[in-house]
Amino acid sequence: MSDDWKVGDLAVCVDTAPCGCGCVNAALRDGATFTVSEVIYDDRATTGVALNFLGTSPGHHAGFSAVRFRKIRPDEHEACEEEFRILLQLSKKRVSA
Repeated sequence: MSDDWKVGDLAVCVDTAPCGCGCVNAALRDGATFTVSEVIYDDRATTGVALNFLGTSPGHHAGFSAVRFRKIRPDEHEACEEEFRILLQLSKKRVSA
């Protein structure tokens, strides 16, 4: 669901294809995790929702279309795709004691 995004959410990139105008944003990488810094409700975005992230620039667009991202919901215990679960495990940093 794209309408429940809020500032501070974690998002994993699942679509790095060029946008409708043909531009490719170097900030997008499959499996990269971002922290939402702004949620924009924009009828021009594919889903009507665009996202901005800490430390990234969406280029000449108002934000990144929310359909390019999957919200990480660490507190929910619902089934997820195996590939997505593996990406989450790989993104965790090991901390030495």
